[in-house]
Amino acid sequence: MSEESKGTNFIIELPILEEEVSEIPKIIGKRILVIEDEEIIINMIKSILEEEEHKVDLAFNGEEALAKIDTNLYDLIVCDIRMPYMDGKRFYNEIKNKREGLGDRIIFISGDTSDKTIGFINETGNKFLEKPFKIKEFKNAIYDSLLKL
Repeated sequence: MSEESKGTNFIIELPILEEEVSEIPKIIGKRILVIEDEEIIINMIKSILEEEEHKVDLAFNGEEALAKIDTNLYDLIVCDIRMPYMDGKRFYNEIKNKREGLGDRIIFISGDTSDKTIGFINETGNKFLEKPFKIKEFKNAIYDSLLKL
């Protein structure tokens, strides 16, 4: 029975469910080429990938990257779009003709989100991260790409 101005107490009992923790298996030891002309960005990416236990090679433009591809096999490439000497678009077209299937294993990164750049990305069907990107977003893109190998 309720009394006016005394308030009412309710007791609600809810079961406690343990949260399922599913650990994502780590993919390690892959060989990744990073092509980026900005030293601070290339060093950050290298640190992230090495922390994830990948082998990382660096190139500061597309020409340098093509030379590395002649002597090494890569599981994945992270490539800036706007660089001196040979940009990411030209590099992509060269690599498609040079090594079958490697063009599909490129993650493009760029601060350039012009219609021309986005059109190019859409034509390739490759992953694209807009700079600046979050580290978690980058790690997820790497993981998703390596999972498809």
